Amino acid sequence: LEFPELPKHEATWQPIYMETMMGSGERITVAILATDINGCSVLKTLSETRLEGMFDEQASSMSSMIDIVIRAAQHWGQQQLSTPFAPPMSGVTLGEARAGLGDNIDDVMSQAAFLTSCFYRE
Repeated sequence: LEFPELPKHEATWQPIYMETMMGSGERITVAILATDINGCSVLKTLSETRLEGMFDEQASSMSSMIDIVIRAAQHWGQQQLSTPFAPPMSGVTLGEARAGLGDNIDDVMSQAAFLTSCFYRE
């Protein structure tokens, strides 16, 4: 019996956490930042439907804030700077960097999202 070959695409990924209410300390995974030899990608882990279910009238505002965070993370990742990530607002943090294997960077981000967010659905 032979085991299947492992995927060959290597990427490093980090969850992006955001407080649900400023200053509350309660946080959720809102995105995954992944980098590989080709660059950087960011995956939003919360769909608009999930945001509406969780935040009701504030869903649109929350989605806009998440999009701002995603753009900032994308820009930071593309710069490949050794400086720490400076989030565009308080209550946002990057999780620990982890190594991942997949068919491509999207596969690695999807795996990471399933590992870090109970709200993520493809």
